Amino acid sequence: MTAVLAGAILAPSPALAAENSGGFTIQERISDCNFNLDWPHDSHHDPGHANSNAVIKCDSPKKYLGLQVRLLERTGGGHLAQVGYGEYVNNSGTGRTISKAATSDSCHSESQYVAEASFLVVEQNDNRIDPDHKTPLVSVSC
Repeated sequence: MTAVLAGAILAPSPALAAENSGGFTIQERISDCNFNLDWPHDSHHDPGHANSNAVIKCDSPKKYLGLQVRLLERTGGGHLAQVGYGEYVNNSGTGRTISKAATSDSCHSESQYVAEASFLVVEQNDNRIDPDHKTPLVSVSC
């Protein structure tokens, strides 16, 4: 069921949802890099806040690693409003891993959130890898 759910979210991407200690994570491997996006959840570092963490892990150094992660909350009218944002860049030429979380100002009981991440890796030969991930709408109890 998990693979079907993830396929519906990210089709036709080969990404899949995998369970981790904090819930689910959208995972994808391209070249020698893993791209992960946590489903929105109650923050382990800042209780009372919802967050989602995006991570790039590569096996070899890259010219550039960058990511943007957004946390959107469903409003009373059914629209999604951005409540958290995180951005991180490593252009040192030796980058292998970066991570950044988007965290809400505060979490309301049973709020519903979506997380979105845009990733960019530039290989040493200037090839670009730029997947996007989006979680389903999930309820978070803070």
